[in-house]
Amino acid sequence: MAVTGKRGVGIPTILLHDGEGTIVSIEMKTGETYRGLLDETEDNMNCVMKDAVRTDINGNTTHVEQLKNGETTLKSLGTLDES
Repeated sequence: MAVTGKRGVGIPTILLHDGEGTIVSIEMKTGETYRGLLDETEDNMNCVMKDAVRTDINGNTTHVEQLKNGETTLKSLGTLDES
């Protein structure tokens, strides 16, 4: 996998792939947040989460079994430090 260049992927994409199999928190442009297992990522930053908890802008929570979101709706993504 190339790190830079016209056809390669950049550091954010590599870090996203490294986060597969860990618990992450994603904030959407709509203000909703999702916390769950990052199951799969693609080079275009689309990702699939499993067993996630969705929190809307009013603080209401909902369990989501599987979620696929695209990079156009993603505002930020963070991993949780388990140490």
